[in-house]
Amino acid sequence: MTGGTFIHANCIFRHCELEMDHASYLRYLISRHGSLELPYSFATKLSFLASPLVLGKAMLIHCEDTYENVGAFGFAYGTGPGGYEDRENCQLEVFYIEEKRRTPDLMLAAASELMDDIREGHADVRYVQFWVPSSPEADRGRLLRRISSLPGASITDNGALALYKLPLDELERWIRGLASKRAERRKVR
Repeated sequence: MTGGTFIHANCIFRHCELEMDHASYLRYLISRHGSLELPYSFATKLSFLASPLVLGKAMLIHCEDTYENVGAFGFAYGTGPGGYEDRENCQLEVFYIEEKRRTPDLMLAAASELMDDIREGHADVRYVQFWVPSSPEADRGRLLRRISSLPGASITDNGALALYKLPLDELERWIRGLASKRAERRKVR
């Protein structure tokens, strides 16, 4: 990583450190707020999207070929109900990649970068949690079903939303394992 930037294939992962990065991150996500499928008012969505800029870290995924942003993620250390003092919890506020760009390799690169950023920012983090629209188990996507089956993972339904809480070590082990398997498959070909 050099100067807050990590390169994967033709995408650059850029930490939002400067004011212009903050503005770009917010403009990008606000323009896609409907695609995020968050059942909140716009003002509430905006607070979730902006909180990583103050309480954690935010990153843009930028395509070198087209000069456009193709994704973003952001998280906060601690949770609102814990007054952001419960730093053993890291709340993922947004993890979004344009649908046409959602390849396994880019998803894994973004997830790996997310794990690195969480580790670098606060050594006390033990859990990663995030909210998604609630749905019956059978209707949850393959990724959510797999994540919820990790050792120590929990799902708490809360009306229209479900809270996924995962041990950071288990999530990181799973992501690194998937990345290693994909790398091995590429060597064989």
